[in-house]
Amino acid sequence: MNILVTGCGGFIGSNVSRLLVESGHCVTGLDVVHPDASPLVRGRLRDIAGNSGFAYRMADIRDHESIRGAFHERLAGSSISVVFHLTV
Repeated sequence: MNILVTGCGGFIGSNVSRLLVESGHCVTGLDVVHPDASPLVRGRLRDIAGNSGFAYRMADIRDHESIRGAFHERLAGSSISVVFHLTV
């Protein structure tokens, strides 16, 4: 299943993303993690980015074009089936 997770750089979002990938799902993670973000946030993303079933996209959920792009570019070539919206 192809899943979109917003807030994938946070504690909950990164763990949800990791568990989904480990369960065999393809995950697109969305978050606005700038290069000057804390080492903890960058480390979380680096850990899940090592999985072949995970694709990170730096995007703000308020940017409609970024969200549209995330729904159209997928790892396995099929569309998003589920969204975990974990951004406040």
